[in-house]
Amino acid sequence: MNLLLIFMTVETPCEQFKSVEFHTLYFNRRQATGQTVKARLEDRFEVPRIRYDAKRVQGRANMGRKIETEPGPPDRHWLSIGRHTPDNPVVLEATDCVAVEAPLEIRLHGRPAAVLMRTPGNDRELVTGFLFCEGVISHPGQIISIDPVDDALAAMDGQVVDVRLDSPSRGRGIERFFDSTSSCGACGKRSIDSLEVRHQQQTTNLRVSMAVLQQALDISRSRQSLFVATGGSHASALFKPGGEPCFLREDVGRHNALDKAIGASLLAGLIPLDSHILAISGRVGYEIIQKASTAGIPVIVAVGAPTTLAVNLAVEHGITLAGFARQGAMNIYSHSERIEP
Repeated sequence: MNLLLIFMTVETPCEQFKSVEFHTLYFNRRQATGQTVKARLEDRFEVPRIRYDAKRVQGRANMGRKIETEPGPPDRHWLSIGRHTPDNPVVLEATDCVAVEAPLEIRLHGRPAAVLMRTPGNDRELVTGFLFCEGVISHPGQIISIDPVDDALAAMDGQVVDVRLDSPSRGRGIERFFDSTSSCGACGKRSIDSLEVRHQQQTTNLRVSMAVLQQALDISRSRQSLFVATGGSHASALFKPGGEPCFLREDVGRHNALDKAIGASLLAGLIPLDSHILAISGRVGYEIIQKASTAGIPVIVAVGAPTTLAVNLAVEHGITLAGFARQGAMNIYSHSERIEP
């Protein structure tokens, strides 16, 4: 069995992505006729993530312990684990690379406003995108400063930031009364009515081809360094109509990844994103459509499936939504007129 590492580099006018290695396993497969052919299996997990020690696990005291290594990215930790496989009944000591999830408390003029469970990294973009999608700000100039606070949540590797806006009264529009988990983009809302945030009705004449949508997903997949390392993150990536990548952000929460990408676009002066494509690595829920609509994104393509509320909202807001995009095929759930063969 031979291991081939493939490195991809794509030029982008918006932001220089770092190339991410992914692993392709080539192996011989014997057919029913007896002929042996070369087959290929892409494996993003087993090869790079697990490191084995050739000894049996002695007790459980070290399970889940962080392995002290040289300073690395803040979005991942190496942990001590036990590894069991069907062909080996002995649990072996191993280490695994795990995506970091930690709280970020956002305060507005010293007043607690929200706690987000997110992956550390690009926090300024996350805060900017979150406040924009919540309707607190409409452009980055309304943020005077984003400063760390000393009384951080150290026990959970957390952080507290205090945001100063151009007008203290502006922050009263946010109504999050408890923490938002990494899997929940609507947690903390007081009522159903408060779920509706400002949005833009998409009337753009943008047209994209099926090939460009598939290309966007392929490029996004090849740039997900945290997912390659951990298998535990989501990605949101923004592309130009021709498929040129602009921003890609990863997080354990799919809505956090989108907030980061929107925040990066806002800080770069690209809002509204009415000539851009959004590629999503997982499923599409209500909160993804809501955030995309707020940023003016007209086309969304996702690897996973949408929910009924996501489809209804996409239809209502004029957003083209494609899902289950795999092996060159995809389902179009709304406004198919923007997609060309």
